[in-house]
Amino acid sequence: MALVLKVMAGSLQDNMAIVPRMKSAALQADDLGATVFVWLGDEPANKSALHATATLTSFEAITVPQVRDPNKKKDAYRLLLADIGTEVTDPLTTENLGPYRYVEGADGIDSLGRIHRDRNDKIMRLTGAEAAVLAERFRH
Repeated sequence: MALVLKVMAGSLQDNMAIVPRMKSAALQADDLGATVFVWLGDEPANKSALHATATLTSFEAITVPQVRDPNKKKDAYRLLLADIGTEVTDPLTTENLGPYRYVEGADGIDSLGRIHRDRNDKIMRLTGAEAAVLAERFRH
């Protein structure tokens, strides 16, 4: 089991991230121990890219204030990660995924374009082939 966690650089601190909870990727107890590939979002100085690999050690469903209206709350997860490794030996950016952006029914690199296409999904479940492609980016 492997997941992609898409966050902004400032959202990952002390091995913890808070991300919106979405129906498309509800976490379950089976997800504990899963490999998590951390994908950092676009910033003025850096393009969106694969950043790290980690292990999901715990998660908690919480509510947090909405960005646009702090008086309203939204559902979120507090994720704790361990074994964070940031030595990407073969960088992968959103631009690299461009040719694969709309390939449906594919697997591996051909289906990873959904990382870019489905921008609003902060947690994505990966197939075995997709996870293998991302894991290769960290091998020496």
